[in-house]
Amino acid sequence: MKQSQAAVEFLFIIGFAMLLLIPSLALFARFVQESSYTVTTSQVNKIGNVMLSTAIQAYHGTNGTIIVIDINFPKGVKNMTIIDNQQLVFITDIGGALSENAYYSEIPINGSFNESDYSDGLKKFKFTAVNAGSLVQIERIVK
Repeated sequence: MKQSQAAVEFLFIIGFAMLLLIPSLALFARFVQESSYTVTTSQVNKIGNVMLSTAIQAYHGTNGTIIVIDINFPKGVKNMTIIDNQQLVFITDIGGALSENAYYSEIPINGSFNESDYSDGLKKFKFTAVNAGSLVQIERIVK
């Protein structure tokens, strides 16, 4: 009788522990996903601002000014394009949620990028003032 009572009490304790543990794990998983989204979005925001400020520096230099910078791309950047020589756009996919980050430039910028240019990792980009300083060409330097 005492053994069966101990076994039932043990099952109640395990059941209560599971009752507390499962929702805690679900909350933790959601927290991790939201943190990942926030970190990646912040990194992409920093990259966009650094690229535009570097382009402005090259634009205000003399014709042929070249500035080279290192950019560390996070995982999740799916596309990077320049639209109408005025807008730098990043498309990210973080945890299945697609997001578009657009950065508007005060100066004309140009460049075309492929998947290896914005895949995760450290990349070198060159910003060159061309056409008598009327446009900044952005391109990746491949070693």
